[in-house]
Amino acid sequence: MDDFAAARQVRTANYLGLLSAANAARLAAEQCRRESSRQQRQQQQQEVLLRAAQVAEALGSWQQKRQIQSATESQARQQTVRDYAQGTREQLLTRHRIRLATGASDRLCREREQQQRRQATQQLLSQLASHREQASRQAAQERIAEVQSLALSIQDFLQVTAQQRHLQGEQQQQQRQQEAQLRQVMISQELQQIYAHRAAWAIASKQQRQQFCDGLHQSVWGSIAVTPGSSSITSPNPPVPNIASVKPVTGPTVAIAPPPPVVSVTAPAQERTVEEFILEYVAKLPNSPTLTQVLDERDVLRSLLAQGAITLGIDPSEIVKTLQTMADA
Repeated sequence: MDDFAAARQVRTANYLGLLSAANAARLAAEQCRRESSRQQRQQQQQEVLLRAAQVAEALGSWQQKRQIQSATESQARQQTVRDYAQGTREQLLTRHRIRLATGASDRLCREREQQQRRQATQQLLSQLASHREQASRQAAQERIAEVQSLALSIQDFLQVTAQQRHLQGEQQQQQRQQEAQLRQVMISQELQQIYAHRAAWAIASKQQRQQFCDGLHQSVWGSIAVTPGSSSITSPNPPVPNIASVKPVTGPTVAIAPPPPVVSVTAPAQERTVEEFILEYVAKLPNSPTLTQVLDERDVLRSLLAQGAITLGIDPSEIVKTLQTMADA
């Protein structure tokens, strides 16, 4: 064990010696590299300064040459412009002289051409006037002939049309007479059906009204005592028309008579009192219902009839009739 420990110490000492030697070598190499890079930067800076001086010297000489050259070129351009302006002035003067001479000759030529055109135009106008006069005469003759032929054709057409209208009028009159006869027969049949329906409807409505009044009378007077002095007068039911005695109406116009209304025979003061009572009672109801709505509501109508029978001392049927009359109005 001692040998192993001693060997280990020897190895550790060797390793530390090698490590220190490697670090020293690395530091020396790093210092050499830094020194060489510093020298290289100094050389590069010197070269840049040298090149900058050379470039500045070259730019100064080139700028001087350019100024001299630009002055020489400017003088040459000025001379060229003066020569070109002189030549242009001479050319313009020459062209102006040529234009004046040409304009005079052109003016003479245009005047001659205008005279020739005037003469040709006058001849052409005279020829056109003669041709137009001949054409107008021929067109007038043609129009007269066309008007005469058109008048004859219109006259023939009117005669034929008048004959056709006369025949059509006779046929239409016959057709209208037949239609009027058929309509009279249909109207008479429909009137008979209407009278039959009205008679049946009157009988049914009379029965329903009588049943309704009996039911109301029973429901109201069954639980309420009638005052001794109360009385009511009701009008008799309207007569039902006899269908067999109705004769069909023949003719172009037929008037259909409305069915006879049902009239209740009561005193004027009492009827006004019933109407006032109905209006006051309806006005006190919530939501302000109409008279038609009161007739439709059985509970409200039963309460109205009971209170009216007690207050006015009349039969509920009179109140129902008055309420129906007011609702229909």
